[in-house]
Amino acid sequence: MQSRAEICEEMRKRLQERVPGLTRPDFVARHVRPLLGDQAVETGCKVEIVWNEGTPRMTLRYAFDDGIVVYGKVYIDGFGPTSYSLLRRLWQNGFGAGSAQRVPEPLGFCAEENLLLMRAARGRPLAALLLQEPTDKLLPGLRVAAGWLARLHAARLAGLPPEPACNRIKIFELADHLGKAAAGHPADSSALLEHLKRIRTLAPVGRLVLVPTHGQYTPANVFVDGSDVVVIDLDRLSLSDPAKDVAMFLSRAVSLRAKEAGRPEDAERLAREFMDAYGEHAPCPLENLPYYRALFALNAFAKCAKDHEDGDPVRRQAETLHLGRFERCFHGDPAAQIEVPARADWRLSPVDSVAPIVIQYLTPRLPVLQGGVPGRECKATIVQNNGTGRVTIRYELDAATVVFAKRYSDSLGAHSYQVQRAFWESGFGEGSKFRVPEPLAFLPEQNLFLMGESAGAPLGALLGGSGEWRAGVLDAARWLAAFHRSSLRVGDPEPEWDSLKTFRLATRLVKAAAARPSERVLLLDLMHMLKERVAALPEGRPVVQTHGRFHHDHVFLSPQAVTVIDLDRSRPSDPAKDVAEFMRVLRLAAFRAGVDEALTDKMTDAFLTQYLAVVPEAAAGLPHYWLSFLVLSYVGHLGKAGSDGPGAAVTAFHEREIRRVSQMRP
Repeated sequence: MQSRAEICEEMRKRLQERVPGLTRPDFVARHVRPLLGDQAVETGCKVEIVWNEGTPRMTLRYAFDDGIVVYGKVYIDGFGPTSYSLLRRLWQNGFGAGSAQRVPEPLGFCAEENLLLMRAARGRPLAALLLQEPTDKLLPGLRVAAGWLARLHAARLAGLPPEPACNRIKIFELADHLGKAAAGHPADSSALLEHLKRIRTLAPVGRLVLVPTHGQYTPANVFVDGSDVVVIDLDRLSLSDPAKDVAMFLSRAVSLRAKEAGRPEDAERLAREFMDAYGEHAPCPLENLPYYRALFALNAFAKCAKDHEDGDPVRRQAETLHLGRFERCFHGDPAAQIEVPARADWRLSPVDSVAPIVIQYLTPRLPVLQGGVPGRECKATIVQNNGTGRVTIRYELDAATVVFAKRYSDSLGAHSYQVQRAFWESGFGEGSKFRVPEPLAFLPEQNLFLMGESAGAPLGALLGGSGEWRAGVLDAARWLAAFHRSSLRVGDPEPEWDSLKTFRLATRLVKAAAARPSERVLLLDLMHMLKERVAALPEGRPVVQTHGRFHHDHVFLSPQAVTVIDLDRSRPSDPAKDVAEFMRVLRLAAFRAGVDEALTDKMTDAFLTQYLAVVPEAAAGLPHYWLSFLVLSYVGHLGKAGSDGPGAAVTAFHEREIRRVSQMRP
């Protein structure tokens, strides 16, 4: 895998090599000067590079001797014509000549050079004003900047691309900065993880109203000339969350004023003035503003923390400024925003506390014992209690009656019961080939879900047995296809960023970077590669009821039925999620069990062939989800494994899997 540094250097060199041809006098005379119309005169022209920092774009400045300045943006990707088209549309629809709120005048596009040419913006950059001017002279500039942004957010621009969901919440960028900070100072990782855990509680979950957004709305891109304002750098224009633009501007403006200009006392006043002015024209509420303000504040702190130890004066200043703003994004007691951890007593004594409830509920519903003696004895076995706050216990009341009780510390119990009851009553119940466990009852006061036993043996017990394993894998594929083909929908649709487990990725990256600082570059390059792949997820993918944790150990096989347990995480989402999770877990388990890789490949092909024959549309998102879950597993492994012995073998396995899946196409 090519490193980020190598990719950036390669792009920088490619663009640098084009400079001589774009600065020759004959090129300027043929392609630049004629665009000035009546202002075109035979004068000298000096050309300089303004920006070439390893991105797919380079900016040139053409300064003519008569004072006219033209900027040229050179592209090495396909965005040149698109950027020119969008700039023209904005200029011709309210952001051009005659308006006080403008974009740079688009002069032309040189297709053979992939070069966008535009007139220089008049005025001073707002970033310079924030550094130099007193508060009273700043306020008019802030107000017109707020008005420009509100007008963009209210504009109707057909054909704008929606920003990918994982890009929109900027979790990959945050993970990058937190990973660098953790690698630089591993002792900080616990505090960084706590901040990440809290910001997760603010992340957008509902349906968003997407509007035209700038994507890089900072004071450096806003030029103010009295009541006129021109905003540059519109390459990232897309349909997205307006709160992101607002939060980004406020973060940079407050930082410039408080840190660089040394005026922390009026930074928050300037932020309020901007928000008031924006609110006068805002087209919709900024519901996710707390999330984005917290995100940019934490980003800014992490950038500082990677280079400065705890106690360093520069870091203390960053803590006051950035973490202070971070805290203000949480209403009330910050601790109240964190998910309540599992109670210790649920790990210690769930059997004794739950058994009487189970017996009391079930005894009246079971046949009377011989002799009519009331009450029942039962044999209890803890099936799972790993500290998540969910405890599963098996109760054997007699040879023919086995009940499973699952106790919860969160709202998943009621949801799981709702899912299983809906599917049990709609084709996945008694008498069906494909089933869920029979839902017996949900007791809300105890947050307790009672369900029947799933007949048969788990698919995981068949690992490596060629004939039986293949039959079981095919049955698992058929069950999942039938589940995904159901028209039932239970629960709110899962946000794309959540279904791809991006916050878990960020958490594991921080842990791995702290555990292995020397491998920081590898880890961050891997996350960047995943970010690029996830951003390419196609639009319009199907949404079905997914299982949420479809593992081979959750699939029980008997001659009569295929039953799948553990539907706590079942939500409407991309079906590729379940397929990718099943494949990742199955292949890793087979590797750990010493199963021949060729046989595992055959099982993989058998599952995919069977499943995709019924749900072919799931193929669109499969490579992206599979890669995301592999990276999650790999980074989690690196965070706790040794560098030799069995740990090294599992590391090598993950690296092979990542290389293989990264080459997959839908």
